[in-house]
Amino acid sequence: MTVTITYFDLRGLAETFRLMLEYLDVKYEMKYITSREQWLTDKYNQGIDFPNLPIYEDGDVKMSQNFAIMRYIARKYKVLFPDSEAELQMAEIAEGSLLDIRISWGLLCYSPKFSEEKPKYLEDLPSKLKGLEDVLGKRNWVAGKLTYVDFAMNESLDHIVTLFPGCYDNHPNIKKYKEAFFSLPKIKAYRESSKFKKFPIMGPWAAWGGTAQG
Repeated sequence: MTVTITYFDLRGLAETFRLMLEYLDVKYEMKYITSREQWLTDKYNQGIDFPNLPIYEDGDVKMSQNFAIMRYIARKYKVLFPDSEAELQMAEIAEGSLLDIRISWGLLCYSPKFSEEKPKYLEDLPSKLKGLEDVLGKRNWVAGKLTYVDFAMNESLDHIVTLFPGCYDNHPNIKKYKEAFFSLPKIKAYRESSKFKKFPIMGPWAAWGGTAQG
């Protein structure tokens, strides 16, 4: 059965699911939203709780909410779900750090004062990443084994380094972590294929990352 992901034609939040499904060899298709206004009109007619984009459909399952979808995929196929309570705790704690990274990144990219705020974001980035750098000094993946959180974390890290090349040069653990993830054979093959699009990363209304050129 083919999974369907409904989203805008960009990386955004849906790229994490694509990375996971590619890694797991799960067939999927994209259903692209072409009108933000039409989506807002249709949003609460989806027949699901807390509707938002992306929407994930798998047989009788239809759901939204990013973290819930990641956990669903990981649980269903088991490979990317933590094996123990200790690993699950580490994964869930890392989710909190990931959310902090995503929020500050989104505030920058969608800010009408993007150009003014960009230097300050880069200046503050080391403190935002210190927790992750420290964790990766203790283990290769944030929960000990490769889990769904690593897919989302590395996708976010890739967004940031696309705007700020070299920003992990003073974070050797993060740099090694990112290199290891994107060197995974199935991830590497996907990113080198025509299915992967480097841009757009953000929505078209973003100050940065919202067009085919960035």
